[in-house]
Amino acid sequence: VQAAEHNFLIYGMEEESPRPTWLPSTGPGNLNVPPEKWSMSLRQWAAFIVACMLTEKWGELEQSEDRKDAGYVNLYQVCDHFVKPWTRNTGNSIALLMNNAKQRTAELMISHAWGECLLESLVAVLGRCFVRGITLECLLWFCTFAQYQPGDMPGDCGPGVAVQLALDPFKKVIEAKPKHGMLVIHTARAELYSRLWCVYEVNESISSSVAAVAALSMNYMMKCFAELEESGVGEDGLRVDTEQGTCWSKDDEKMIRAKVEGSGGFATLNDGIYDFRRGSYSEAKKMFKEFNDWFTEFSDLTEAPLEEGSVNWLSTAIRKAAVFVALHCFLPLAEDADDEATVSAIRETSEAVLEHFQGPGFLLPNGCPPPPRITADDLFSLDLSDPLREVSKPWREKKSFLNTMIAMCEMGAGGRDSVQKVKDQFSAWDEDGDGEIKREEFAKVLRKLDPDMPDDDIDALFDSADQNRNGVLCVDEFLDFICRK
Repeated sequence: VQAAEHNFLIYGMEEESPRPTWLPSTGPGNLNVPPEKWSMSLRQWAAFIVACMLTEKWGELEQSEDRKDAGYVNLYQVCDHFVKPWTRNTGNSIALLMNNAKQRTAELMISHAWGECLLESLVAVLGRCFVRGITLECLLWFCTFAQYQPGDMPGDCGPGVAVQLALDPFKKVIEAKPKHGMLVIHTARAELYSRLWCVYEVNESISSSVAAVAALSMNYMMKCFAELEESGVGEDGLRVDTEQGTCWSKDDEKMIRAKVEGSGGFATLNDGIYDFRRGSYSEAKKMFKEFNDWFTEFSDLTEAPLEEGSVNWLSTAIRKAAVFVALHCFLPLAEDADDEATVSAIRETSEAVLEHFQGPGFLLPNGCPPPPRITADDLFSLDLSDPLREVSKPWREKKSFLNTMIAMCEMGAGGRDSVQKVKDQFSAWDEDGDGEIKREEFAKVLRKLDPDMPDDDIDALFDSADQNRNGVLCVDEFLDFICRK
């Protein structure tokens, strides 16, 4: 996998960031736990990323131009300067150290490149999860944090990458039928499908009827608009040629190509990827149009000078919102470890985010409605006594700054409007209100739409939606089924 290639692309570890006190030093060991249980919660994933961001080392890496441009930190750097030194000689991945008492099967798999901006990934994943109703407690599988990374370094206890790959972890996760499917991260800094291992992951997902959904960062969407809309290419520019992907290991490349060809071929895979990329892009395009119209009104009414355009204004706001949510996730870990310095850094950073959203470039002037996909309750009469505090569900019934930041993340992924409509439709189909759509209920609705629809066609549609093959559709399966269509 990418980690295997990366053993030959070390960015240097001569100045390691001090190991944090909140990270346990023992765990069950990757070789003692089934790969599908090398999971961590979305809350832990976001917390770990922002924990790295708060270190002095992060700033150095951000300015580095070693095999990348200055201005961002990628996953190669995070692996070298945080993951490897913080897990070395434990035999445990980040995920297993953070879940050393109990390991659980992943509910969501994340496919990603390694050269991407990690904060872009944070924006993409949080936004897409929130609009799909996926909570911070969802268990996800993210290879850099799931696998033990320093095992091939001299003097380490192992296991090495090859030993872990022999367990076929990606296939094991897909075979476990994660109920939220796979999120495929798209960022502006790295082309996901140029790496055959990413192609392999998506192919396994699609061929196993595990729903694949694109998670687009704001910067990726901005890049798409510039390249596709301005050039007039339109959505056809979202097509990819996965057959052109490469892999460092020739043996791995041969295996992956054989797998793809054996499950429908590269052309079929390209069509599947185009379908889910187009769906996410269409949602974002609609949201951006609404937002641009709103921003024109906002900029006309506000007294503060707005030097940045609407897209940059939105991108900055959503990135800060994602960082704030991650800070909220990280705070309990630092408090439980009595790490006063880290707690202070978390609160200082969160206050800077709060100040941004209370500044003249964000406060709504009189007569201006909230941004699209954001309600008045998301913005007004907020309780700011402790902005990082947890709030009870449902989020929309509590006026807190955290909820506002969650709403901003959702807006970056197109907003909850379209997803909520699908969930409302689920309730309409679920005649007995038991939270599940049975085959009979499914067929009844389709018969109303097309009285002549053959039984075989109805059964085929139901079976394609019933991912876990239990004979009923839950709301997540219904949502993924509709989104695929």
